[in-house]
Amino acid sequence: MSRQNLSSMRKRLGELVRQRAACERIAMGTGPMVAASFLERIMRPGQPGPYYYLSASVDGESRHRYVPLAEAHIWRRRAERWREFSHAMARWVKLNREIEALLRSMGRERCVPLPRASARKSAQRRGRTKR
Repeated sequence: MSRQNLSSMRKRLGELVRQRAACERIAMGTGPMVAASFLERIMRPGQPGPYYYLSASVDGESRHRYVPLAEAHIWRRRAERWREFSHAMARWVKLNREIEALLRSMGRERCVPLPRASARKSAQRRGRTKR
């Protein structure tokens, strides 16, 4: 067991835990969000616009909802929060996998080898000696 190796593993673990905490703060935010993407469309050049839509998957199909210009800034922010939440959760899952692998590796580093069996006990188990 290398103390230096365990020390570097603990340092890396601390970094991962801090990154995971940052993802958790984002995921536990309190602002309202909408599970959709915010789209800006210009239908034809020269016509008034742009027009704003929310795009979401409903029953496996993409659906668009028109957003009035007066409400666009509200729905844009809600869609941004959803994107931030989704990215934070994906990162959180990845960090948890890395943390688990590192903890398992640290556990293996701390293990000592099994004691060696004596020659007499080994022979007795195989039935080669008289009692």
